[in-house]
Amino acid sequence: MSVMNHEVVKRVTDLTLRAWLRSGPVDKRIGGGLTFVASASAARKYQASWILRYRFAGKSKEKALGRYPDISLQAARELTRNDRAKIQQGVDVAAEKQHFKLVNRRKRPCLALRRVWYTRYIVPNYAKPERIESSFIRYVDPIIGHLMVDQVEPEHIERILDRAVKAGAPTVANDLLRYMVRMFNFAIRKR
Repeated sequence: MSVMNHEVVKRVTDLTLRAWLRSGPVDKRIGGGLTFVASASAARKYQASWILRYRFAGKSKEKALGRYPDISLQAARELTRNDRAKIQQGVDVAAEKQHFKLVNRRKRPCLALRRVWYTRYIVPNYAKPERIESSFIRYVDPIIGHLMVDQVEPEHIERILDRAVKAGAPTVANDLLRYMVRMFNFAIRKR
């Protein structure tokens, strides 16, 4: 495993960033906690990450600010200045970002959650994923598809299961319950 140099560079321009990427993996401190980081594979694609490294309550912390070249050097410096001001006011900016992501994930509609979960976990792991999808389309989506994840109540799940049983598909109801538990666990784990 190679050790990357953590030197602080004084004058950095966009040309400097591109030169670093041409030379391979990068981990350079720009100043003020702003760090330009790229793995070997990312450097080959001329992509990198902007990372803010700081100390909060005596602990080292990191916050990903975004990707280069999507976020320019100037924009990364501005984001760093804003976050540094928050840190000085006693705000842990990395924890704040995680909290924001968690709140927004819970605000996601169930239909969008189901599509992501289905694509990532059902399609690659099941021989006939379309059977699972058709059960969701028929029984689950009409009842909770439009709701936000944090709005789903036990009564909604009960209605879904009752609907499947009344349609003469009690085993489908059992399968749906198992799949919905996995889907909502996916939403919780994906912090």
